[in-house]
Amino acid sequence: MPPPLPPKPLGINLGSPASPVKVDVFIDPCCPFSKKIFKQLMDVHSWAEQTDPSALNVCIYLCPQPWHPQSPVLVESALAVQMIDETRVVPYLDKLFDVVENFYDIVAYTKSRAELHRDLAEIAAGFVPAEAFQQLLAYKEVEGTRNNGNETTQMMKWLVKYHRSCGVHVTPTCFVNNIEASQISSGWSLSQWQEFLTPMFA
Repeated sequence: MPPPLPPKPLGINLGSPASPVKVDVFIDPCCPFSKKIFKQLMDVHSWAEQTDPSALNVCIYLCPQPWHPQSPVLVESALAVQMIDETRVVPYLDKLFDVVENFYDIVAYTKSRAELHRDLAEIAAGFVPAEAFQQLLAYKEVEGTRNNGNETTQMMKWLVKYHRSCGVHVTPTCFVNNIEASQISSGWSLSQWQEFLTPMFA
């Protein structure tokens, strides 16, 4: 049997997927440069909404980097929030980035996956029901098998397969209208984003 396919397009949208200008950004919650670009793209989205609400879609793809072993656990938490209530995942990520230094290597190095889940559950409780969140991250019991992950694992597999197929290695990486835009920097200011995007809105 072939592997399953996602029931709908991957990613977290800021704006309409039908917008003529699309910025895809691949971010790792444990990456400080991903934090910078996420925060900046929130401002870019607000500016675009005021300029022309139909002009821009920012699509966020979570891209766990294996050299931070805790990163997939952080991604699991965001996927759990998204599965419970899609409208809460962006605010959750915004809050997670505010406190993400509590999950950097120096803090998380000796913590188990279950301990990280408990820490993340405290944050997620401000956005979704705690019990539903914890159930999605609990080990998925399947008779006769011992390596099943949890309810977010399939979504994680799809995201990893997608970023690999796009050739994404470092985070953040941006694509504009399906073409990698290597000139984009996590250090860009709002005015630099405006200068970059405004000609495309014409």
